[in-house]
Amino acid sequence: MSTDWPNQQFRQNVTIKIKDLLPNSVGDPAKNAVVMEDHIFSNTKSREDYLNLLDKLYLHFMNMPTIYTVCLPG
Repeated sequence: MSTDWPNQQFRQNVTIKIKDLLPNSVGDPAKNAVVMEDHIFSNTKSREDYLNLLDKLYLHFMNMPTIYTVCLPG
């Protein structure tokens, strides 16, 4: 396994992708994306763990419109 995966450029690219996922109603998406990426990074020990948590975050945001549609009365 490569040990250079947690370099700054890699993490910045991930942060940009997280920012693009966030809905506009979340406040400052750039700041929230940095906080989310940092939290994920600090709670992982390997690239595989890191990517798995990013995958879960992605799936969470992709399912959000469905959750809101199902929960809204009407």
